[in-house]
Amino acid sequence: MKVMRDLSDTGSGRRRRGSPFAEHRAALILAAAALILTVFLAAASRGWNGFAEWYAVTVYPVLVGSVGRFFGLFPFSVLEFGIVLLILLLLVLFVRLVVRLVRKKGSRGRILFGAFSRVLTLVLCLATVFMANCGVNYYRTEFSAFSGLTVQKSGTERLIRLCTLLAEHLNELAPQVEIGEDGLSAADENLRQDAVAAMNRLGEEYPVLQGYYPQPKPVAASRGMSYLNITGVYSPFTIEANYNCDTVAYTIPVTVCHELSHLRGFMREDEANFIGYLACVRSGNTAFAYSGEMLAYVYASNALWSAGEKDAYRQIAASLPEICKKDLQADSTYWKAFETPVAQVSSQVNNSYLQANGQTDGVKSYGRFVDLLLAYYVPEESD
Repeated sequence: MKVMRDLSDTGSGRRRRGSPFAEHRAALILAAAALILTVFLAAASRGWNGFAEWYAVTVYPVLVGSVGRFFGLFPFSVLEFGIVLLILLLLVLFVRLVVRLVRKKGSRGRILFGAFSRVLTLVLCLATVFMANCGVNYYRTEFSAFSGLTVQKSGTERLIRLCTLLAEHLNELAPQVEIGEDGLSAADENLRQDAVAAMNRLGEEYPVLQGYYPQPKPVAASRGMSYLNITGVYSPFTIEANYNCDTVAYTIPVTVCHELSHLRGFMREDEANFIGYLACVRSGNTAFAYSGEMLAYVYASNALWSAGEKDAYRQIAASLPEICKKDLQADSTYWKAFETPVAQVSSQVNNSYLQANGQTDGVKSYGRFVDLLLAYYVPEESD
């Protein structure tokens, strides 16, 4: 009996193959959809007046309450685990790609196109998630508008008064600060729960900060974060607040509250510092209040030194209690060990990232934290 040849076969016996675009149609459609959504969110947040604020108070809280709540169930940093997993996966896929290219000489173009389409889809999907969970919020209404503060340029007299006031706060707190065996201020034993409680308490004063807060998570590779000059990071992909637990203890509470403020849609670093400060000093927790006041003093006193008021800087610094001086010295010593080219590159990347997201001063935007403190403690009319 004669068997008919399959009409899908060519004369050479090989099955006809469609175009590479047809083979990867699903991936390319997903990539196109992700690109369109990312561009829409970016354009709307920048050009549509009121869109970013509407998004921050309606859509984003739903994402925090669902995605953030889900990943909050894990006791470890899912972001950190995901980064490790992604690196391993990319290595495996790269080796697999090389092997396929070596073995299948006639189909290298198709193999490369398939790999490109998958990578492109992954990158665009991650860009969409970033834009939805982070990028839009850079263009929302600033926190100063909700706090009623008016930020203005300031002369050095106001700055001196601010530094003096912050030093007084630290002198009042110092007798209450618990001292550890190393002679430095002790760490807060219930840091994660206390940080959420501090943010919820501040939300009673500022309703725009009310909402669900997942517990912040320490990063296992915190030492590596220090090499990158990173003390904390908000993960838009898992909606987590992660923090470096290897730094000097007094710096951690305000860092954690800073990262948690991003979960209320306030992405500007200067405002996150200010919100973190307020959460700490309003917490009713001595360790948190001390952490917040120390951060404020460091920023304000650095601004005073940069303004050329070195005598005033030295006089105020000399008035600090001994525990503050020890903590500040320990913090300085810690970070000197990480003054490497890697840290410089990380700072440059961070600077570019901030500028790309509307913070035109780049890393200098952290300095505007002092302007908010001045508006809060030393309003212009007091001059």
